[in-house]
Amino acid sequence: MKRALRSWPLVGLYYSKSHEEQPRVRCAVRRRLVKVGKSLRTRTCNCMGDNSMSERIYRGDAQDEYWFQEGCYILEVANHPADPQVSIARARVEPGLVTQWHCLHETWERYLIVAGAGVAEIGASEPTPVSAGDVVSIPPGTRQRIRNTGTQDLVFYAICSPRFTPACYRSLE
Repeated sequence: MKRALRSWPLVGLYYSKSHEEQPRVRCAVRRRLVKVGKSLRTRTCNCMGDNSMSERIYRGDAQDEYWFQEGCYILEVANHPADPQVSIARARVEPGLVTQWHCLHETWERYLIVAGAGVAEIGASEPTPVSAGDVVSIPPGTRQRIRNTGTQDLVFYAICSPRFTPACYRSLE
């Protein structure tokens, strides 16, 4: 009788455990250790995609911030081909400015507002005030822009899934 052993996620990795509850092998590219009779074999596991990305701490360096054509400053915090499921960038909109109308092709975007105040315009929805702690969810292909209505920089994290690439950006102006 074939019986798969339980797998426990741990910091983005999957460790298969034997019946003795001891770590046996780390998942490598969608594989896990299973027990078949008295022997151990590998089988496809339920992890999310390729595990080629290793554990890591990403640190944004303010010197890497750049002006983006959309009308804001961007600091790429985590945007790597080894992690195609998500990208994270810090965006900064100066007081009185508004980003251009745009959409992202086949990419979900979320704004996590961390400082300042503004108005988000998403799809056909009414313009909505946003401030620190708010999350704006934007489906793929939905037009969007954000305006800084405050006296300090509007700062938010743009979290994209799958990860942002220039090919997914569509200017609507």
